[in-house]
Amino acid sequence: MTGCEDLAAHLFDLWASGDSEKLVALMHPEAEFSTESGATLTRPELEAAMREAAEDAVATKRVAHRFHPVDESRIAVEGRILAPTPGGGFKDHPAAWALTFRDGLLYRTWSERSLAGAIARLSGETQGDAGDA
Repeated sequence: MTGCEDLAAHLFDLWASGDSEKLVALMHPEAEFSTESGATLTRPELEAAMREAAEDAVATKRVAHRFHPVDESRIAVEGRILAPTPGGGFKDHPAAWALTFRDGLLYRTWSERSLAGAIARLSGETQGDAGDA
């Protein structure tokens, strides 16, 4: 595995475990997270959302299946989103994420509908923009 692949796998493990404190510790001070709905959260907003989701037993789940490193600081991740439905159960759909790391911390995250979308998103990021893993 590459450095960013290890970091991405660890992040998804933490998301799955609901360990928001360890997840927050892996976020860059200038982290931004673009959500499935298109909103962009700053680190303080993201921290609050993660802590709230960790307390919610039926929160939306993000599951990673395959990791596609672009370089040492950028990676596309294929997976699925499991979103709770009002009557119980989950709506399950494919998803992809574009992640960049800086100084070994999560720096930027974008939710995309496909692996191609995640890779295209990352192609707009130069290694200088993303920093070192």
